[in-house]
Amino acid sequence: MIIKKDIQDIGIMDLEEWVEKQIPENDRLEFKVGLSEDRHSKETWGPGNLILSEVAKEAILKELVALSNANGGHLIIGVRESEKSPHYACEIVPIPHCEELLSRIMDSLADSVDPMITSIKSKCISVGQPGYGVLIFHTLRSSSAPHRVSTKRCKESYIRIGASSRPMGMAEIQAATLKTNRHIVEGLWTGLLPQPGGPEVGCVFVLEAGKLYGGDSYFYYEGRYEVKEDMSLEAHVKVRHYAGDSVTLFGDRVKVYNVNIGGVIVNDVIVATFTRPDFPGVKPKIQFVRREYLP
Repeated sequence: MIIKKDIQDIGIMDLEEWVEKQIPENDRLEFKVGLSEDRHSKETWGPGNLILSEVAKEAILKELVALSNANGGHLIIGVRESEKSPHYACEIVPIPHCEELLSRIMDSLADSVDPMITSIKSKCISVGQPGYGVLIFHTLRSSSAPHRVSTKRCKESYIRIGASSRPMGMAEIQAATLKTNRHIVEGLWTGLLPQPGGPEVGCVFVLEAGKLYGGDSYFYYEGRYEVKEDMSLEAHVKVRHYAGDSVTLFGDRVKVYNVNIGGVIVNDVIVATFTRPDFPGVKPKIQFVRREYLP
C-alpha cells in the first residue's frame, strides 16, 4: 500500500483500518512498535524517563534516511508489526510523551543527517491516555540524496529495498549521486493546456532519463529535458499534430513546431512557462502534477 493521504489528514481511524486490514510493510512503509533498546543502558523512553538513546536515535534515522534515498514513504512508530513475514500492522501501541519524542527526533534529523533532509513532515496522533500517541513521518524521495546517518557510532548511507533498509555500497552511492537530479522529475505527469478560443485540453506525458514523451487530444510530443542544480527544469520539445483541430497553444495552426519549456519544480508540481522564438509575446504558463512515480 502507498499512503496517498496528506500526513496532516491521517488520524486514529486510519491507524485502526491499517491494523484491521493487516496492511503489510513495503518499500514505502515501515512500522515500529517502539524505540530500539540499548542493552548497555538501564534508561528507556517511558513515564519518568525521557532518554532517547543513541541506539534508538540511529534506528529511526536509518529508516528515514533509507526512505529519502529511495522512493520516499512513511515511518510509523507506535504500531506493532507481525512476527511472521511479510510483516503487517497488527496492533496500535501508543508511545508515551509522544510530542516530546517527536521534537527530539526532529532535532536529531537536523543534527545527525548529512546533508539535512528538508522534505520530512511529521505529526503525533493522540491515542489513549493523555500524552500518548503514534508518531508518523513522511518523506519524499530527496532531491539532495544520497544522505547518511552521521553520529559518533554510525556514518552510513542507507537505502530502502523492499520492506527493509540496508547500508548502501560505494557503487550505489555513486549511482545515486549521478541520478539524484534526474529522479526529481521522473514519472507520469498531467496538465491542462489552454486552447485559444476553446476549452482547456488535458495532456499526459512521461519524463524519464532525460527524455520526454506525451500527448493530448490533438498533438503528440517528444523531446529532452534537463534538471539544473537549482532544481529548475529546461526542456526542448517537438510538437506534432495528428488529429482534430490543429490550433496550438500560441494561436496559430501549424502542424509541427518546437517549443522551449522552463519550469520550477516543487515536490510533485512543475510550474512551467512555454516559449517560441517566433512568438516572443506569448508565454503561456501551465501547472503540471506528477500522478505516478516510475517503477
